[in-house]
Amino acid sequence: MSEAVSEPPQTQPLCYCYGVTRDDVREHFRRSGSTYESLVDETRIATKCTACRLDLDLLLSELHAVPGSPSANVRAPKTSDQGSGLGSWARPQDLSDAGFVHVDGDITTVLRVANQGLLFDDTTRVVPYKWTLRVFTGAGRLAVKRGGSLAVEQDVSIDFADLVDPPFSGWFLISLYPRGEGLCGTTRPQLIVLGPGWASPVHTQFLSMACRHKAALLFSEGGRTGAMISLINASRASNAVTISLATEDGRAVANAEIRPVGYGSRLAHLDELFGPLDAEGILTVSVQSREPVAKHLILRNRDGSWSQNHFPNVK
Repeated sequence: MSEAVSEPPQTQPLCYCYGVTRDDVREHFRRSGSTYESLVDETRIATKCTACRLDLDLLLSELHAVPGSPSANVRAPKTSDQGSGLGSWARPQDLSDAGFVHVDGDITTVLRVANQGLLFDDTTRVVPYKWTLRVFTGAGRLAVKRGGSLAVEQDVSIDFADLVDPPFSGWFLISLYPRGEGLCGTTRPQLIVLGPGWASPVHTQFLSMACRHKAALLFSEGGRTGAMISLINASRASNAVTISLATEDGRAVANAEIRPVGYGSRLAHLDELFGPLDAEGILTVSVQSREPVAKHLILRNRDGSWSQNHFPNVK
């Protein structure tokens, strides 16, 4: 008896309700003039049980990305042999962004998206956008789903304290769908953590930049760093993430493993994770994982405020 041969991932259904595969979606956007709306009209993907919506958004992020593009503010390719080879709908930008959500006590998280044109440029066409926001718990459960439209010169601000019950620690995925060809990049979302008397802004990170290994620098004083690392598991499967600290000369200081569930997240407090350190000064923090992870470094300052940034974008 011959062994069963499993289907390649690209030919497995993305939408089981209507049997739409990843290759079907890719083929659709190779045709000139294709849009998200025409995909839904032709295939009915994500219109029944909607379990495929997150995977569809992640796939659309891949289709929007053009490797090596020096700027998001570039006109869309006009022919199928440009950019990613996906015809007129392709854009030189990943349009799905991810970030952490923390709502607890006096601290809340706000997301702002503004669809503005370029300064001193009256010739480049700016287009309206459709947006979809999904908020997940740290345990990988979809907690909130919202959506809307963003006209030219319009902005929207979303306070997560209005959407979730505190205390809440999780993450969000915001997906942006342009309604026509034009400028991309004006809609880059901004994430703001607000506390009593302070605000800590940072632009969100493309979910396509989630990767298996990244490092950053932090500072240890008195055996403590005051640092937290936000880990967003961009995989359907549970993950194994190792956080390691080392001195400038490469001496290992500490390491620990965290296991976020599929589509889950963790906000790791390094001082709680490692305890007092036997190293002072500049340290390297390295994050390695079995599956891709989006990472943010958050520093809690002496006055109680936060400073934050995502790990380097380059894969």
